[in-house]
Amino acid sequence: MFDVRLMPAAFVGMLLCRLLCGDVALAAADRSLADESVTVHKFVVPDSLTAGASAPIDTVAPVELERMVVTARRIASNRSAVTRINAEEIEGIFSDLPAVLEQVAGVTIRRTGGFGEYANASIRGGSPKQVQVYLDGIPLNTAAGGAVDLSKISLGSLQEITIYKGSAPLEIMGNTGGGVICLSTKPTSDMVNALFGFGSYGYSKAGVIVRKKSGEAINHCAVDYTNARNDYMFEHDNGTQYNKTDDTRERKHNNAYSIVSATYSNKWQTDPRNTLLSKVAYAKTNKELFHKSLIDALQKTDQTVDNAHGSLRWERMCRAGYAGAQLKGRWERRLFHDPLGSYYIGGERKVEEQFPYAEFQIDGLWEVSNIVQAKALVTAAYERYGSENILCETQEDPPEANRLFGSTAIELAANWGKLFLAGRYNHVFSRDSANFTPNHGGGISLSKVYSGFYPNANVDIVASIAPWLTADIALRREYLPITLSERYGWANGYMGNPNLDPECKTEISVGLTVLNGDTKTALAVFAGSTDDIIQLQVQSQNILMAQNTGDQRYIGFEWDAHVYLFDLLAFDNHLTFIAKRTCPYEKTWDNASTPLYHSPLENDFRINLSLGPFSIGHSVHYRSPYMKGYTKDNDLVNPMPIMNAYLSMKAFGPATFTYRVENYLNESIETMGHFAPLPGRMHFIAGQMRF
Repeated sequence: MFDVRLMPAAFVGMLLCRLLCGDVALAAADRSLADESVTVHKFVVPDSLTAGASAPIDTVAPVELERMVVTARRIASNRSAVTRINAEEIEGIFSDLPAVLEQVAGVTIRRTGGFGEYANASIRGGSPKQVQVYLDGIPLNTAAGGAVDLSKISLGSLQEITIYKGSAPLEIMGNTGGGVICLSTKPTSDMVNALFGFGSYGYSKAGVIVRKKSGEAINHCAVDYTNARNDYMFEHDNGTQYNKTDDTRERKHNNAYSIVSATYSNKWQTDPRNTLLSKVAYAKTNKELFHKSLIDALQKTDQTVDNAHGSLRWERMCRAGYAGAQLKGRWERRLFHDPLGSYYIGGERKVEEQFPYAEFQIDGLWEVSNIVQAKALVTAAYERYGSENILCETQEDPPEANRLFGSTAIELAANWGKLFLAGRYNHVFSRDSANFTPNHGGGISLSKVYSGFYPNANVDIVASIAPWLTADIALRREYLPITLSERYGWANGYMGNPNLDPECKTEISVGLTVLNGDTKTALAVFAGSTDDIIQLQVQSQNILMAQNTGDQRYIGFEWDAHVYLFDLLAFDNHLTFIAKRTCPYEKTWDNASTPLYHSPLENDFRINLSLGPFSIGHSVHYRSPYMKGYTKDNDLVNPMPIMNAYLSMKAFGPATFTYRVENYLNESIETMGHFAPLPGRMHFIAGQMRF
C-alpha cells in the first residue's frame, strides 16, 4: 500500500525531473528568504494588484528581464501580515535591532537591561521561543530551544528586515507558528557605506559595507564593531523586592558588551543558465555579567559567543522555471567563564556549549500554465547540542543530544488578474537522540530516541478590490517541534519529559491595505488558538520539568498608518491589541483565566519634519499595564510612555550626521533582568558616508 506520507516527496521528485529536462531561460536572479521572490520567473502579477506598492513597508519595483518579472515580493507589500524595513529607513535612528522591531505592529520586545543585554521578541502574543529568526536564510534558533537573543545581532550590517506575523514562505515553513523575523545583509545595488557612532555609557560603533559588481560577479563584504560599558545607575533592592525602605542607588560594573562581525558574499553567473551564490560570516560577542553581591574587584564573570555560518547555492534556469540546490551550515559556541566561583560553589567554572548545524536543500519552481505555478523543496538537516564543564576532569561523558530532521514541502499558486491564491504544505520528520535519559542529568550513558511527524499548512489570498485597496486573508495550522531541552532536560534541576505533545497553532487573519497617494495604511484582524502549550512546571523543590499546561485562545488587531504632508511632515503610527484566554490542562473553558503578563495594548507613534538638509523626528511608545509577578497586587506595572527624539543633517555630499536622545524607564524592563537602569536619558551621535 502506498504511504500517504511519501506523496510530498514523490511530487517533489517529479517536479525536479520536469525542471531539469526543460530548456534554459535567459537569466538568473538573487534568492533571499526575506524576498519571497526566490528567483526570476514568468509568473506576472498585474499592476492592479500591486499598485502603489512603493510604501515604506516595501519599496521595491519589479525587475524586468525580457518579459520575466520578479513579483512575489510586491505581493508581500500588500499583505497586512508582512512588514519589510530597509536599511535606509533606520540608519542613525536606532541603536540596536530590538529598538527597530519595537516599532512594528504586532511585535513586542522584552529587554533585561541596557544595550547588548538580553532581549527577545514575541509576535501576536505568542511565546518568544516560538519566534524563528533567520539571517540570510540560516536559522539562528537552536534545537535545544529558547528564544533568540536579538541584542546579539549587529544592526549595522543589516540591509533589510522582514517580519512575517502570519503565514510564512515555503522555504521557512515547519516551525513558524510564532512568527518569523528574516534578516538580510545583502545590498541590492553597488555601494560603499561607512558608519560610525558614539554615545552614553561608553557606547561606540564603526563599520563599513561594500558591494561591487564586476563582470558577471557581484561581491559584498561588511565589517561592524559595537561596544558599550553599560555602567548605568540602578536601584538595589537589597534582596527585599517588596520593601522599598532599604533600597539604594548604585552603579553597575563588569557589565560591558562588545560585538564584532564580518561578512562576505558572492554571486557569480557562470553562464546564462547557471548561477552560484556563496556566503561566509563570523561574529564574536562578549558580555560581562554583573553580580549584585560582589565588590568591584570580584566582578570577573563573562560569556563569549562565537558564531560562524555560511551557505553555497547553485541555480539553473529552465524553460518553465528553475531548479536549485543549497548547502547551509552554522556553528555556534557559548563559553561561560566564572574564574572566581561567583555563581557556583567550588571555585573556577568554565562551561562550553556547542551548536553545530548543517542543512541540504533541493528546490524548484515550475510554471504549470499562465495562471498556475508550482514550487517544491526537499530538506535534510542535522543539529547537535553539547554541554561540557571543561574544568571538570571527572565528567567523562558530557551531556549531548542530536536532532536529525527532514521535510518535504509544496506550494501551488494561481493568479486570475485581480485575485492571487497560494497554498502551501510542509511535512516535517524529526528524530531526537541523547546520551542520557529524560529524568537524569548528563553523564548517564543511556540513549533515548524519539521520533515524530509535524504537518503544517497555510493559505494566502490577496484580492485587488480597487487600484488603491487590497484585501488579504491568511489561514494556517502548524505543529511546533518539541525542543531538545524540553524532551531531555540538561541539569540536575531540570528534568526532561518524554511524554510531551507538540504545540499546535491555528490562526486566521483578515487584512486591508490602503495605498492612496501619500496615505498608506494596513489593518489586520486575527484570531486563533494554541493547543497543548508547553511550559516549565515545578515538580518538587528546585526541580523543573516541561509539561503541557493547557490551551489558549486569542484575538487581536494591528494597525499601521503612514501619512505624508507636502513632502515636509511624515506621521507613522503602529497599534497592537491582543486579548487572551487560557484554559488549564484537562479543564473546561469555564475555568479559563485572562493572563496579563504582557501588555494587551501597545502603540508607537512617530513624527518627522524635513526641512532641506535637516530632518527632525520624535517618537512616543506606550504600553498598557501588565503584571511583572504572579500573585501580589503591587506587581501590576503602569508603564510611562517612552519618548525619543533625533536631529539628522545631510552635509558634505554623501555624509549624514544624526544626534539622537533616547529615554529608558525601569518599567520597560522585565524582572528577569534584575537591577534595571533607573529612568534617564542616553545621548548618541551617529554618522555615515554613502558612495
